[in-house]
Amino acid sequence: MKKALLQIAYLLLLYAWSAYVHDFYYRFELANKVALFSTLLIGLLLGRMNQNKKTSSLLYFVAIISLPLAMQPLAAQLIANVGKSWLIIFILGVISSFAAGRITKLPYLILGCLALTGIWLFPSSMPDSQKDFVDKVITSIETDQGEAQIVEWKDHYWLHYDDKIQFSTLDKHVLGEAFALPAVYIKEKPINALVLGGDNQLIASTLQQLDQIKSITAVPFDQEYHHFVLINRSILSLPEKTEKRKISTKSIAHHLYDSGSFDLIYIDFPIKLEITELIRRTSKQLNKNGIIIMPTGNPYLAATDFKHTYATLEKMSWTVLPYHTQVPTKGQESWMLICRDLDIDQMKKKLLNLPMGTHGIWWNQEAMNMMLSFGNIEYFIRD
Repeated sequence: MKKALLQIAYLLLLYAWSAYVHDFYYRFELANKVALFSTLLIGLLLGRMNQNKKTSSLLYFVAIISLPLAMQPLAAQLIANVGKSWLIIFILGVISSFAAGRITKLPYLILGCLALTGIWLFPSSMPDSQKDFVDKVITSIETDQGEAQIVEWKDHYWLHYDDKIQFSTLDKHVLGEAFALPAVYIKEKPINALVLGGDNQLIASTLQQLDQIKSITAVPFDQEYHHFVLINRSILSLPEKTEKRKISTKSIAHHLYDSGSFDLIYIDFPIKLEITELIRRTSKQLNKNGIIIMPTGNPYLAATDFKHTYATLEKMSWTVLPYHTQVPTKGQESWMLICRDLDIDQMKKKLLNLPMGTHGIWWNQEAMNMMLSFGNIEYFIRD
């Protein structure tokens, strides 16, 4: 009788822990709860049915302690790389309950129950940043520069950095193509591109798939965050890095004073320099007819900054072509194409007359036409 009660106690403790881990990483609806409890109960009953066979109680004792402890770290590792990784919780759970059913020595069952109770007393290895999100934080990192999280909602994932959404797997192609592609089709030749920042790797991942791109030099702003995105590229649906793409170990500050020869320079990092100084340093590495591409945020919510940036560049005698689009998971986003050697009509002509068949997943001629249209452009660029 005591043995049966201890086995039931272990089953309930195992269910509580398994449900907690499952609920943290995956959607855990009523059907999941019933399936999990039923699976664990079946495992226990099967174990009890085979108690008469010669077994090693010590082996099963090790199983009832070690397998539940392994659930959370295994789920954390597999969720980024394995489809239906939630099955690991069911598999480890049913083996643990089966092992509990096979154990005949009461001290082993008592220690097993104490071990499962003790799990709740240890500091959680799950991300502390979960408290900041309604949705599940799958993994996170804190670096010297900031904090990053990958959050899951309904089989899609959001990358956050310093409390800002970087992109979502739901519509990252819209953001990546809008940022990366227009400048490419103004150049129309083998292009050497420099990406300053771009730690979320959206620009470089988009560029490396294009035949026009000869090479990409990526200079991370936050090396640790950049590496974090690399190791989680599968869950973020980012392609593997190709030979076109080289990752520099130098800092952005070093590159701003360095010499170079690039056709396109993408600026995608938290800008702390004055715009005049940033463009002055960056332009020294720009080839003839080269273009600098810079994000300028939401032209409606950050209207003052948008106007200031445009006016500053105009005073520096740069040709500035702004464009924008609506990204469903982020809202309005805008960019400026900055060029010294081409006038605005030349750039517009290229973008309004793309080669036949030019398109990305989302981006095409119709999208480009829409992106160049602000309605009354004077409203956005003049005080």
